Amino acid sequence: MAEHLPAREGHPAAQPRVLPSAELGSLVRTDLLSRWVWVLLYTAVLASLSALRYQTWLATGWDLGLYGQGLWAIWHHGLLAPSSVTGLPIVAQSGGFILWALAPLYHLGGVGFLLVLQAFSLGMGYYFIDRIGADLEMPARTRHVLGLVYLANPILWAANLDDFHPVVLGIPLLFAAVHFALCRRWGAYALALAGALISGDVAAMALAVVGLGIALAVSPGRRDLIAAGLLAALAAAAWLMVSTEWIIPHWTHQSYWLPYYRAFGATPQAALKTLSGQPWRLLGWLEALRPWEYLVWVGGPVGAFWLFRGRLRDLSWLAGPLLVAEYNGLSGNPGLTSPFDQYSLAMVPGLLLTALFLARRVTWRPSWKMRWRGLIPAVFLLVTLLHLHETTWRSAPPNAAALAAAAARVPAHRPVVAQNFIMPHLANRAALYDTNQLGTIPLKRGTVVVTDTAYTTDNTPPALLTAWIHRLGRTQKVLYQKGGVSAFAIVHPAAVTKGVTP
Repeated sequence: MAEHLPAREGHPAAQPRVLPSAELGSLVRTDLLSRWVWVLLYTAVLASLSALRYQTWLATGWDLGLYGQGLWAIWHHGLLAPSSVTGLPIVAQSGGFILWALAPLYHLGGVGFLLVLQAFSLGMGYYFIDRIGADLEMPARTRHVLGLVYLANPILWAANLDDFHPVVLGIPLLFAAVHFALCRRWGAYALALAGALISGDVAAMALAVVGLGIALAVSPGRRDLIAAGLLAALAAAAWLMVSTEWIIPHWTHQSYWLPYYRAFGATPQAALKTLSGQPWRLLGWLEALRPWEYLVWVGGPVGAFWLFRGRLRDLSWLAGPLLVAEYNGLSGNPGLTSPFDQYSLAMVPGLLLTALFLARRVTWRPSWKMRWRGLIPAVFLLVTLLHLHETTWRSAPPNAAALAAAAARVPAHRPVVAQNFIMPHLANRAALYDTNQLGTIPLKRGTVVVTDTAYTTDNTPPALLTAWIHRLGRTQKVLYQKGGVSAFAIVHPAAVTKGVTP
């Protein structure tokens, strides 16, 4: 039976569209098959690359090992079981309460499940972009091109290949929320926004939801969209105030505020008082070159296409990305002003939604001019891949076989101290520590220390690591030693009760 969709209000030329009937079942319709092919293709490619990164010992303890150990602790010791890496429950460390739902699935599927789920979640963004385009009565070709721009977004690839982060799971939910709002499916809309908020292991996700609510609230001709947008913005703002310690100070037993906004005040309230008297400081971060590079990298691939098309109201979808950019810029943290990690990922939905609403009045007719414009996202993606190759793939440890052999010598259930990149392979245990904690944690009898002098990280300086290996080699049992990789079992705790200095 044919399905009738309502015309877009405020558009007199719009007429109800009739979609082709699905006599053989909806899954075999050509248009649906095309969507799922692209979703599954992205999933297959990015999950395979992530698995290769894990198998070549390029995955890190910060954060794949951190989340692996946190999920293991939730399944075995309860929802608030602390992670030994941080001393806090993993949800208190990240605020990603969706981890509670992932723990049983991680117990069954392990690291592979996390990597596939992450790639599939980002791939689902293509599906919902296509659905939103259909809601806006856009031609199939235009929807497809925008979906490919999304899949080729450099931030998407960089975040997907950067271990695992719960915030990734909220990206398709933001697109889904817009689709459900346009279709007046308010129950699904509320669930999508709630899922996005609880997936946010970074404050940027809550800011993205605030921006989405603002954009819906200024939509013309739909009072229900205005109300839904305002409620979303208020709910996300309340969630943000809790997670950044406005309402419950130090609810995670540590202050997330101080590392980012110490320059404005020791508390959010003090910072607000400072900024109310000196509002220009909100844009002070733009005085440096790096923030401008950051804005160009984040907005360039999409903004180069449609920034000056359509009505000014359509640019309201940039509210989310701008809020996230402001938050990341104010922090002064180089990690937060990088387009190559999870902190910028929440900007992507707002950028693509801007493109969608600007492009709904554009008929996509391939031409040489359009093809030249298509080079812009291709160049951005190429530079991203070169960056990943130079900073990550080229640093693959040459002694992966020795690392695997050393990890195999570690008895199950024993406490482990390991270097950053070894941690993900030994995460499923009650006690896991990074080597940068040596000298600050008690090395009890039976603890195993795994090190690699051939491939150290910034977390553990090479000189300090060498000093520890020298002491452990003299006083403890050697389980494995080859190719610069060593595994020691602590049999004389008294010999290593104090730290060492290189």
